[in-house]
Amino acid sequence: FVNIGDESVEIKLRIDPSKYNLTQAFVIEERLGGARFVGKASNDFMTNITLNPNDIILLRLTERRVPVYLSTQPGGMVLVVNKSSISPLNPTLLILERNKFYEFQAQMIHNVDESIRYKFERWIIEGERHGWEHIAANLSLKLDSPINLTALYSKEFHVNASTPYGSINGTGWYKAGSLASLTIPVPEVLVGNGTRVVFEGWYEDGNLLSNETR
Repeated sequence: FVNIGDESVEIKLRIDPSKYNLTQAFVIEERLGGARFVGKASNDFMTNITLNPNDIILLRLTERRVPVYLSTQPGGMVLVVNKSSISPLNPTLLILERNKFYEFQAQMIHNVDESIRYKFERWIIEGERHGWEHIAANLSLKLDSPINLTALYSKEFHVNASTPYGSINGTGWYKAGSLASLTIPVPEVLVGNGTRVVFEGWYEDGNLLSNETR
């Protein structure tokens, strides 16, 4: 509050255009019990506002930038925001321009080693005007309010099995906690000279796991 005394005054207000857009301005006239609409001013200043004693200025501002909290689960996966890469180990704050479209791209596969990897599942979008999921790795958003974006990944294991005879079905990548299904389509194989080999069982590091063909 500024004491302007008993006389009317004319003032100029300056708004930082790098932070705010000025959308409207009012003068609330206490003596008349109403509000006088000053109008939309330029982004950086407005002039010729006459204030009487006990008047109040009301400005409607919108921030030019919005906070975006970006994360992955688990942390450390590669994300690309408008062609700039980021690997957030923890939720990371980005300050981006309001009312502008941004492209968020999640890394599809993150290989830990030959037998373990993380695969992108979906985006979780939370904010004042959002609360939904997006299953594609590419996400396009117009930022009009603060928002939280989380890219979710699932852990996968590679199941490999081999035999010198015939083939094995079902090898490949499996989601952690799922059931791997391996089968021997031909349990008996002729090797010539009137002999054959017969499936005996599944072994891991020399230990018998099962003698079923699947």
